[in-house]
Amino acid sequence: MDRLRHMEIFVSVVEAGQFTRASRILSLSKSTVSQAVSSLEAYLGLLLVNRDSRSFLLTTAGQAYYEQCTRVLSDINTLEDDMRGKGRGMSGLIRLTAPTLYGTLILQPLIVEFMKMHPDVSFDIKLTEQAVDLVADGVDVAFRLGDIKDSALLMRKIGSLKMVVCATPEYLETHGVPKVLEDLEDHNCLIFGSIPGWNFLKDGVRYVFPAKGMVQTSCANSLRGLVCAGVGIGYFPKFVFQADLDLGTVVSILEDDSNVSFDVNLIRPAGKHLTIRVAKFTDFMISNLQKNWPV
Repeated sequence: MDRLRHMEIFVSVVEAGQFTRASRILSLSKSTVSQAVSSLEAYLGLLLVNRDSRSFLLTTAGQAYYEQCTRVLSDINTLEDDMRGKGRGMSGLIRLTAPTLYGTLILQPLIVEFMKMHPDVSFDIKLTEQAVDLVADGVDVAFRLGDIKDSALLMRKIGSLKMVVCATPEYLETHGVPKVLEDLEDHNCLIFGSIPGWNFLKDGVRYVFPAKGMVQTSCANSLRGLVCAGVGIGYFPKFVFQADLDLGTVVSILEDDSNVSFDVNLIRPAGKHLTIRVAKFTDFMISNLQKNWPV
């Protein structure tokens, strides 16, 4: 029995929360994954996992064994990374995820710069507005906007993004310029799928306006295009429209009430080994983002 490989499979099962998900992450059959755990249990003479067709629960022995396995595997990975690093420089794959436009406009130039510095490091990048399951998808690092409350994740705030309400001059000329928040009720507010309401500071108090309009989309780039086409009014982080604002093709409105910011967090799975390449990458990104933070 390859105990080290069986330990790796066991840890993957625990962190994935189920055998089916772990088998997908490991590119192994479910029966192979299940047999590996059963073999460990037989070798140790201990029940590690209580399982039936619907539930999955670590035993007390299983929890203790999992904690020791993660330490052992982490030490091995650290040693191997260190040896590879001394031999030929950093190499390997980094999996990351981020919101579409933030990843494209803000992160991508820095990722390109990092790749030039470390040509043996490759990337698997998933840009999406949806919250990706970092453990299930094997993600090393994620960038997310807003509050994150999950004990299975390690989080570090790296900045905040100011929100802006904007539209084209042509749209405002035709439909009028909103002077107060209540005026938005008479306008076509373009709704971003994951934002249930628009947050404002009204007399120093946070207020959520229930925006309504003719279009709702989960695609950030699509919404930006609709705003720039003069279809309606958009509410987004300012960096998304910064180039358009500079050109005057869109203008900011309700600025006295829209001075709201959302945190940007860099997060990692708490139980996942931090490789040298991921550590170097996160340090590089944090340093450069904080030096050149979008206004």
